[in-house]
Amino acid sequence: MIIPEDNYITYSLLAIILAVSLYAIAYKKAFQALILHPASVIHKKEYYRIFSSVLVHNNTAHLAINILMLYVYCSGLEESGPHPRRLTLALTIISSLLMGHLASLFIYRKDMTYSSAGASGVAIGCMCSYLILHPLENHVSLPFADNIPNIYSAVGYLMIILLYTKKFNKGEIDYGIHVGGGLGGAATSIIIHPKMITDII
Repeated sequence: MIIPEDNYITYSLLAIILAVSLYAIAYKKAFQALILHPASVIHKKEYYRIFSSVLVHNNTAHLAINILMLYVYCSGLEESGPHPRRLTLALTIISSLLMGHLASLFIYRKDMTYSSAGASGVAIGCMCSYLILHPLENHVSLPFADNIPNIYSAVGYLMIILLYTKKFNKGEIDYGIHVGGGLGGAATSIIIHPKMITDII
């Protein structure tokens, strides 16, 4: 299989997340060592968890949802984002990760038992970045619904998240990571490509 040259950041990210997540799902000690645990970050200075927690997921359903979102929106930014495309994607990933996880650390800084895992913040950040840069274009196509505008695919993803949260996570979703990640991705697009925002307005 030949990996498209324009997508090497996306495919590399997905491969790393998939490999580490499957390993951590199988070996719980690895999972516990890598998750975002605010108490460990703040009191034990285990700062690596801010980054490593993106690579692990609670279960295969959680992993599948985030892999799908990352594939759709990271590849969208890498293939058709405004130049510099790869710089936009890389900065979106970094800013979404940092803003999402720092928001979660602040919110749960006094909760000794709280922990979270997953690349949801990065996925939401890439989605927000892509929507700002391509709000009415079509990036997702399905056999039964061809050419879905980006805004509707984002709504569909949010519905999947809500259903997943209600059924599997009992409503306990880390909104700090989601909101912070989304703001990080949106801010990156606006800062790097302000002209595109004024054109839309």
